[in-house]
Amino acid sequence: MSKILLLIIAILCIAVLIICGSLYLINNRMLQMQNDNKVQKNIEEFLPLCYRYFIEGYPTETLENIQNPHQIKAMEIILTKYIHLLSDQDVIIRIHSYAEKNLYVHYKKNLRSRRWGIRINALYKILDFQMQSLAPDVLELLNSSREFSQKEYFEMYKVIALLMPEQLMKPLKSSTNRISNTELYNVLVLLEEDSIKEIMQTFVSLTQNQKIAVIDTIGSKSLLECRDFLHQAIKDENIEIRLHALKAILEIGFVQSIEVYEPFFYADDWRERMLFAKLLKYFLLDEIMDYLKVLISDRSWWVRYHTVQMIADQKNGEKVLKVLYRQTEDPYAKEIILESLGA
Repeated sequence: MSKILLLIIAILCIAVLIICGSLYLINNRMLQMQNDNKVQKNIEEFLPLCYRYFIEGYPTETLENIQNPHQIKAMEIILTKYIHLLSDQDVIIRIHSYAEKNLYVHYKKNLRSRRWGIRINALYKILDFQMQSLAPDVLELLNSSREFSQKEYFEMYKVIALLMPEQLMKPLKSSTNRISNTELYNVLVLLEEDSIKEIMQTFVSLTQNQKIAVIDTIGSKSLLECRDFLHQAIKDENIEIRLHALKAILEIGFVQSIEVYEPFFYADDWRERMLFAKLLKYFLLDEIMDYLKVLISDRSWWVRYHTVQMIADQKNGEKVLKVLYRQTEDPYAKEIILESLGA
């Protein structure tokens, strides 16, 4: 067989593969369009019924008997929009109740799908519709030996934090590398104050990242009752714990006597001195002048900058800056004060 004939056969084979691939894609696209059209038709049919059911509070058997995938997808789209756009608690309660009754089997099955997209969508909807009945299923998956993506773990932890908060810390502590520090914080902020206080009881046994997430959550929620806990945390031997605890105190805005925070003023790490400078906004200017005179000439630009900014934001701050400008011999301090004064 000549080389030319072999080349022709190879080209024909490639052409056939391309044609088959194109036909497959075209067929898939047509099927998708047909499915989308069916879903859209169901949405148009269900919208007035949904308004009467969820907004006005009059149930209808039509919506109670949805079964095929196109009907379920249509209801999912409608209910998701309602959840994200409406705040009326009666409407939200009706949606949650409806989902528990009519979508439970669907999402229970999808949680164990082999396809990532189906599993993650089920987790999204369990969260959206706050499906308490499926929280144990999510917890079972979380505690299983099965491996999931980081995104799935994140959504699972959110489900448990929202619907079974008393069960959260065991799976979190058993596997510390499933989610990022930011994701861990975003899980903990879903907890109510009582659940956060329970976690605080096990603070010593937590990893550093978990401790920081707990502290950051306290600060973001401004949990005033946790102020003693934070003031104990600023004495921790770990600098990251101290820094985050002081940031949380700054966010809450409830301070003790200035002597409590003096170790930060004398700290070697510029971040601690900077946070001390920020914290001074909660004290009278007359009370903190001696600290300001030192901080305004700190070796770290960031400490000087935040000291000046803190002063500028205070009543009579401009006057104090002018006094410090005259008193300091530090050219860098003078420069940053002038910048703040707009001179």
